[in-house]
Order: sequence, then C-alpha cells, then structure tokens
Amino acid sequence: MLSRKHFIQGAIGAGGAVFLGACGDDGGSGGQGGTGTTGPTGPATVGNGPTTTTGTMMGCGSNIGTNHAGAAHTLTVSAADVNAGADKDYDITGASMHSHTVTITAAQFQQLGASAGASITVTSSMGGGHTHEVTVTCTV
Repeated sequence: MLSRKHFIQGAIGAGGAVFLGACGDDGGSGGQGGTGTTGPTGPATVGNGPTTTTGTMMGCGSNIGTNHAGAAHTLTVSAADVNAGADKDYDITGASMHSHTVTITAAQFQQLGASAGASITVTSSMGGGHTHEVTVTCTV
C-alpha cells in the first residue's frame, strides 16, 4: 500500500522530501486510526450571535472519533456558522474515499455559543459501512 508521504513525494517530485521530512508514514494499518482533530478556525470576531459577550474572540475545533489513518475526514465549523445559528449540514469527506454528512442544529449552535469551551457531539451519516462520533468545541 502506498503511504500518503510517498504518494505526495511522487506527485511533487524529489523536492517534496524536504517539505515532508516530518511527515510520518501511514503505518500500513489500512484500518481505522484513532482520532483526527482540527484546530480553531479563527480567531474571528463574534457579535450579535449566540455568544455571551459581544466582540470576544471565538474559534471552533473538531475531533472525529475513529478517524482513518492516512485518509482522514475533516470538519471545519466557523464562527459565522455559530453566529448564524441555523441548521447546517457539513460534508466531512476530507481525504477519505467515502463521504459522511454531519448535521448541526440551531439548538446545538446555541449551545456552542453559550459559554467558553462549550462542546457538542453528533453522529455522522453512514458511509463506507460505518459512522463517526464528531465532537465540536468552541472557545469564546
């Protein structure tokens, strides 16, 4: 099985070795890895949304449980999404060969904007014969 590192090195030429020197191989497990985490999307200024303080800085990160090693799903929730406070569907396909959808409801966005460190956990749609537990945490 071709690792992510070797695929990218082949795609961009030998110069990729300098760029990817710290990138590890996928380990060849071929199965589901641990978790994948994305960091805050911000900081972004928040105001008049479901936050407790106008003008505070906010960012959201996500953790996708049982994410796939080397072909991870990703989710980015922006401060604008939290402020909009409306139901929203996200495609979390990322680098994976199959897709999942995650829906965050208006009530869940309200929870995320209510206090510093607030988090929600939702279950993705079925894809590739499985689902993922996805946790979104926002800082205010």
